Amino acid sequence: ARSGYSTLRVLVSPAEGDVTEEKAALVIIDVQDCFLDEGTRSGLPGSLSVGNSYPIIGVINSLKEKSCLFDLVIKTADFHPPNH
Repeated sequence: ARSGYSTLRVLVSPAEGDVTEEKAALVIIDVQDCFLDEGTRSGLPGSLSVGNSYPIIGVINSLKEKSCLFDLVIKTADFHPPNH
């Protein structure tokens, strides 16, 4: 793994005769305004803000734009219905 990055290996049982190869994936987990301390759509800190969290958005965006680095980009998000 490159410095500052972790490697996640997912093992899949291939069908007999399939050729397997190593793939690179970027997994972006649950990035939401509520976790940011600045730079939110409302302009206010998020309700669950984490100090110095905003700078990671630039890193995530630059990685997403370099799709040639990854075979797969996965983005997850929470969904909460109103008044949950």
